[in-house]
Amino acid sequence: VVNANPVITVQPLAPAAVCEGSGLQTMSVTATGYNLSYQWQENQGAGWNNVVNGGVYSGATTLSLTLTNPTLVMNGYQYRVIVTGGCGSPVTSSAVAIVVNANPVITVQPLAPAAVCEGTGTQVMSVTATGYTLTYQWQEYQGAVWNNVVNGGVYSGGTTSSLTLTSPTLVMNGYQYRVIVTGGCGSPVTSNAVAIVVNPTAQVTQPASEVVCNGDNTTTVTFATVNTGG
Repeated sequence: VVNANPVITVQPLAPAAVCEGSGLQTMSVTATGYNLSYQWQENQGAGWNNVVNGGVYSGATTLSLTLTNPTLVMNGYQYRVIVTGGCGSPVTSSAVAIVVNANPVITVQPLAPAAVCEGTGTQVMSVTATGYTLTYQWQEYQGAVWNNVVNGGVYSGGTTSSLTLTSPTLVMNGYQYRVIVTGGCGSPVTSNAVAIVVNPTAQVTQPASEVVCNGDNTTTVTFATVNTGG
């Protein structure tokens, strides 16, 4: 009887990417030899350490290592397995890295833009977010319900990280805006709402003509100024 030394015949493959805190990632090895045993190892960036079952880990001493609901911090961690036999020297597999994609997170909320005068200027509201394959949808609140902003007229950038209002009208004064950020992972997140200020332009009522007689002592000319908020 001649017993075989351990040989890895099929190297582990990198598992499919998962979203943080969800899904399973399994790495497997195929080996031949006499009386084989397995020990998976993990490299977080500072060297290799044996994996211990518990938490997200199972199968650490079998031919298949499983990670259940890995966290975002584990993105890029590497894994390999050492196969030891009753004969010969242990053999070490190739290393594979896992990919854990991030859920959407808003890191900088929109700020209310500077006030403008009706029909002039631009107002820009922006959001900063992190996550995997993000998309954006700005919404407007006119006092009843939130509605998606559609590009056109005063609106541009309705589906980007920055919404621009060009020459907003006076009726828009006090309208509120927010953005919904959706990612390829996790649930959508909604920003804080901000309100815009659109000031009216000054309007002056011209004085009316008045006929006076020669010798009248006084003549009154009245100017009326309204909507002086601009």
